[in-house]
Amino acid sequence: MSNLLVLPILFILIYQDFTKYTVTLFLLILLIIVQLSIGLWTDGWEETATRCVTNVTITIVQLLMLKIYFRVRKVNDSDKLINNVIGLGDIIFFLFLCMAFSPMNYIAFMIISLILTLLVHITVRNRFQRIPLIGYLSIWYTILAVTGFNTRSDMYLQNLFF
Repeated sequence: MSNLLVLPILFILIYQDFTKYTVTLFLLILLIIVQLSIGLWTDGWEETATRCVTNVTITIVQLLMLKIYFRVRKVNDSDKLINNVIGLGDIIFFLFLCMAFSPMNYIAFMIISLILTLLVHITVRNRFQRIPLIGYLSIWYTILAVTGFNTRSDMYLQNLFF
């Protein structure tokens, strides 16, 4: 239920990202503060910190793999990964997601949501020149929040895999 508190901010981010391909830094920071408050309130400091550090580590590994991929492909400006390949706002949004999910759910969410984003973007490519990643990820997160999926518990995925 607490996941619903971030929805008004996410709706604004969806609108901004799909219409202007840019989002307001203030809203991203506000989103992180709200999510951090929810985590501290519901799970406590130790659990929130552990979850966040684990997920940030996963994100850093993903970004390093992305950088290596573009280096191997010899893409121009691969040295400038941020703003040429992925936006700074996207990375800040990942911090929100790091606090919102348990590690297992974070990995599952990132894989599934990025695949869905790619599939949807391919079908509407003529409409969007770039991928509004924050907008798409916000939509997928909103669907989870509205359906009542507990993003901070691995219970669903553990039952799925074991």
